[in-house]
Amino acid sequence: MQSHETRVKLIQLEIEAKQKAVSLVDPIIGIMGKFDGKQANKRLDTALKGINEDLRFNMEYNSFKISMYIANRMINSQDHADYIKSDYVYLVHGSITSAYGNAIMPQGVIDSNEVNRQLYKFRTETIAWIEKLENQVKNIETILIEYKAVKDAMERFNNRIDYTIREYWQLDFKR
Repeated sequence: MQSHETRVKLIQLEIEAKQKAVSLVDPIIGIMGKFDGKQANKRLDTALKGINEDLRFNMEYNSFKISMYIANRMINSQDHADYIKSDYVYLVHGSITSAYGNAIMPQGVIDSNEVNRQLYKFRTETIAWIEKLENQVKNIETILIEYKAVKDAMERFNNRIDYTIREYWQLDFKR
């Protein structure tokens, strides 16, 4: 089991990866104009790598993705290594075609305005996520106490109410 210190370090690595990705939004927006109205191909991936070698572009099925590989995702803990949960940060993960008006390639070519909209959204949401996560790490002791109280209340409820009643009314709290 990971120590408190290890978990905090892993969360810090997650935050650093997201901060790095946020810092790449403006340079990516800076090159997207060159690809507006063009086919998506290897040139976009090469241009992204010119900004940062960890950036990647790919399309699969109906997905258009701009992602950043997280190179620094491991810490040494006592006698082993611990890793953060993700390998990539997805700055853009949009639909190539969409019935909802937010397609990245509605005419078969890149709509840089839609890519930029998704990049701005990523930045705004990620900055808010970082602030939230940092505040929660600062208050982790309170969160752990609250979690234990909720867990104990769930166990008391599950032990008090017969399984049959919980099953028919879908009242079972999962542990």
